[in-house]
Amino acid sequence: MISKQSTLFYKGKPVKIRQVSEELGVRYVLEGSVQCSGDRVRIAAQLIDALTGRHLWAERYERDLKDLFALQDEIIIKILTAVQVRLTGGGHVGRPEKYYRGSKVSTAT
Repeated sequence: MISKQSTLFYKGKPVKIRQVSEELGVRYVLEGSVQCSGDRVRIAAQLIDALTGRHLWAERYERDLKDLFALQDEIIIKILTAVQVRLTGGGHVGRPEKYYRGSKVSTAT
């Protein structure tokens, strides 16, 4: 995990995922966008394995702003699940909630 300040250098610039990975020393890159309209928010996110260029997970969410914190928790759980499955070769070592201390959310879809 890298701080937001470390990634601001790339904002608004076309970049290669592998280059970002090498410069920041990270294996996975999360990219996405946030749009707000009235009391609604739309978030698009995708998790990329920077070494292979493969997309491990991608999803788009649209919710009421009042549900923003629950939505953040849901996205975190989805990312932890995607990385965990990839790191364990498809196996499952435990529930991602074990490693994330945010609000308890349901992982059922």
